[in-house]
Amino acid sequence: MQRVPRAVFGGGRVQPDDVFQLRWRAAMIEDEPQGQAPRRVVIFADTHGTGDALAKALRGLGAAVAVVRPGPNFTQTGDEFVVNVKDPAQIAKLLAAAPGAGQLSVVTLWGLDDEAAEGVIHALNIARALNKERLTLVTRGATSPSGEGGSLAQSALLGLQRALSLERPGLQCTSIDLDPTWPAASVADLVDELERASGADQVALRSAGRSVARLTEVKAAPVTQPARFLVGERGALESVLLHPAPRTAPGKGEVEIEVRATGL
Repeated sequence: MQRVPRAVFGGGRVQPDDVFQLRWRAAMIEDEPQGQAPRRVVIFADTHGTGDALAKALRGLGAAVAVVRPGPNFTQTGDEFVVNVKDPAQIAKLLAAAPGAGQLSVVTLWGLDDEAAEGVIHALNIARALNKERLTLVTRGATSPSGEGGSLAQSALLGLQRALSLERPGLQCTSIDLDPTWPAASVADLVDELERASGADQVALRSAGRSVARLTEVKAAPVTQPARFLVGERGALESVLLHPAPRTAPGKGEVEIEVRATGL
């Protein structure tokens, strides 16, 4: 849980007991504000071809694009680069050599290939090398707008994006989650999202439509008696539920605390 600035709610009246939760809401990209489309892009390409197809599409729209692949040592062949992102000097060299002029937009799809821990480390190393550039983390199946749960490995990158947005707002870090069951249209939708540059920081693209994460007020039912969390099924967060529990009066030297809000 975290304290939310009043400005998030557009100056509306917020009560002390109000609780808000991040939820996915359908949002057509045509209704989003139009930002500045990227014209200087560095793409950390995955091995499935999504990054290469994205580079081709953006070049067709007039953008200068560098494609980066992992390797032990820095090499450059035209607009193709090999970089070890664990070496800050190699990342700095890449950013300096990236073609084009103007603000740099960095899109990493390496998380589509990596294990959870490795994907977060790669993305974090890239973020550390950036200053005011735009950083987009592309995942596939990291979340589920319909609520049935996403990939734990991919959701680690979504957590990193949220942390970077809070701790380094100047980085303009966003996440775009692709549909794991609908890969054919992923590139076209990804291009549209990058070109629109709407400012939405968490986007999920699905065959059923586009969704964005928004803070939504939760009308929680009042708790009239003591309760405790019980795990119904190990490994399933959705099975953790509140169950009634007997109240035990505090003894000597003990303190009873009334919890008004909690989160997991």
